[in-house]
Amino acid sequence: MNIVTIHRVLFIIFAFVVFVFNQLNIALTHSSNPYGLPVLLALIAIGTIGISHGALDGKIIWESSNDIFRKLRIYSLYLLLSFLGALLWYLYPLVGLSILLFISVIHFGNSDLYDPKGMKDITKKTWGFSVTFMPTLFYKSDVADIFMKLTGYMFSETLMTLIQFITALTIAIFFLNLMNEKITNSKIIILEMVSLVVIAAYLHPIEWFAIYFCGLHGIRALINGGFKVFPDILWLMAFTLPVIFAVYMILGETGAFIITDLLVVFPILASLTIAHMLLRKIIKIING
Repeated sequence: MNIVTIHRVLFIIFAFVVFVFNQLNIALTHSSNPYGLPVLLALIAIGTIGISHGALDGKIIWESSNDIFRKLRIYSLYLLLSFLGALLWYLYPLVGLSILLFISVIHFGNSDLYDPKGMKDITKKTWGFSVTFMPTLFYKSDVADIFMKLTGYMFSETLMTLIQFITALTIAIFFLNLMNEKITNSKIIILEMVSLVVIAAYLHPIEWFAIYFCGLHGIRALINGGFKVFPDILWLMAFTLPVIFAVYMILGETGAFIITDLLVVFPILASLTIAHMLLRKIIKIING
């Protein structure tokens, strides 16, 4: 059993614990107040633990060349792409959200299913689409509200119902494709998807995304990247501490906050993901 399989098993167990605690009213629930403390904690987790796995990009850039000027050029281009992504979201938030959702489908599929080898691209894409839009299966109105707060655009009931239907269909296609492929540990991967669907039925979309993004995607990305406790933990800390400080500044001493203040993690996620996905190509262009 390799480390990715171990992580899959541990995540399935964790999801089961979340489900049991939820049934016992011990853990997070989808309460009448959609933006209470659990959502606040989820947003903080996404902005710190979740996004921090991309901090290893700094290590990749540092090790990409022995020439300090090439490193600076790679880093500068990386920052430029991140800035342009953030600027695009600021000027055209609906376009920014659309790009985030599109790259999420590609990125989540390729990263989460990086192992095992030999999996068909359509299976990865259906996984990526499923986890990107899964909360719409049970809480499409809440998802529409989040989209509205992010973009100022009200998504129609018809559109959200269509997304909900396509998501359900995509999950079914994922199961069918995976069962027809001769892939190692396919049953565990199916259980992993089932566990995500089950907890999505009981958690607010932001709470669910925090568990997926931090507990599954983030850790899986670190495993795929060959994470080592030292010195890689230093890269994560260097990235995470400024974000924690920014959250503290937003909340202030009283801890009062407006949900739209912390939803800024999604534009940040979008701008960083664009640069993150293109990093290898940036390095190849600069190094020749």
